[in-house]
Amino acid sequence: MPSITSSATAEKLRGIFATHGIPAVLVSDNGPSLVSAEFEHFLKKNGIKHVTTAPYHPSSNGCAVRVFKEGIKKMGEGSVETKLSRFLFKYRSTPQTTTGAMSCS
Repeated sequence: MPSITSSATAEKLRGIFATHGIPAVLVSDNGPSLVSAEFEHFLKKNGIKHVTTAPYHPSSNGCAVRVFKEGIKKMGEGSVETKLSRFLFKYRSTPQTTTGAMSCS
């Protein structure tokens, strides 16, 4: 994104939500544009719970990063975009655990 202001971020998220639906929870770091009153108002208006994590804190996103890296390696030949598309399709179409949590061990 050329601009990472609160309003630009909210506008980008509107497009994503229009395609994929409004999430119940948004997890982000504590970046200034993501914790501003304007952004919090946007989330509240849309009924989205906001959970923040410490930036660069390995235990906050280590599991997701590991799943992603391992998944991309298994996607075989092709461009980064092709591998990413294959990974996301497979990940999103695979049933998760009964608790809805990401499977990491």
